[in-house]
Formats: sequence, C-alpha cells, structure tokens
Amino acid sequence: MQKGKCHNCPTGWNQKKAGQKSCNKCENGDYQPELGKPFCLPCIPGRYQSKEGQPKCSECPIDTFSNQTQQTK
Repeated sequence: MQKGKCHNCPTGWNQKKAGQKSCNKCENGDYQPELGKPFCLPCIPGRYQSKEGQPKCSECPIDTFSNQTQQTK
C-alpha cells in the first residue's frame, strides 16, 4: 500500500490542526506570506486586507490612514 504525501498550505492559507484534508484561507484583515504555516498574521497599522486568502496586506491609499491592526478597508 502506497502512502499519500502531505502538502504545504499555499501562501494566504493556513492549517492549525494535524490530520486535516485541506487548508483554510486567511480571513479579511489577515495575511500569510509563507508556505505551510499554521497561522495567519494581522495586517499592521497603515495596511489593510479586504480579501480572504491573501499573501500580503495593501497600503492605505493617499489621504487615508489606519491606526489599528487587522483592518479590512
């Protein structure tokens, strides 16, 4: 019997529990730039993430700001 192979979760995704069949998208306001991580990181002040499953946060546009973490817009 041939054993299956485990795969790293892609950037923008994570998996916190062993033995799972799939990965989870990072939620709005979070990101993950590396493969195979068990967690997502919060966007820092001055940045935001409005889409799930992203590898990085976007900078706040000109004439706007954010002084809190995990902003979605």
